Amino acid sequence: MRTGWCATALSLDITDLGKEAGGFESELSKGWLSAFEFDGQYYGVPTDAVSKYFYYNKTFFADHNLKPPADFDELLGLLQGRPRSRSEHGAAAARQF
Repeated sequence: MRTGWCATALSLDITDLGKEAGGFESELSKGWLSAFEFDGQYYGVPTDAVSKYFYYNKTFFADHNLKPPADFDELLGLLQGRPRSRSEHGAAAARQF
């Protein structure tokens, strides 16, 4: 058994391909690419991804003097400390926001 080998030695650095005009770096987000990045170099490209969207009820936020969250962390901050029953999980609970 060999020891001391490096995984990147077994992989092809494709960073230059991503940086070319029309390359994958201009088409994909840093978040998607980060899974294939090592030491600032790309060794793979995601072939598909799933995006999540969050919707909120503007009237609910206005009626409760709430500022809409700018990102997911702010949304979690709004929800922290709010007691939830088991029945409040899922789509029914999400609709109120």
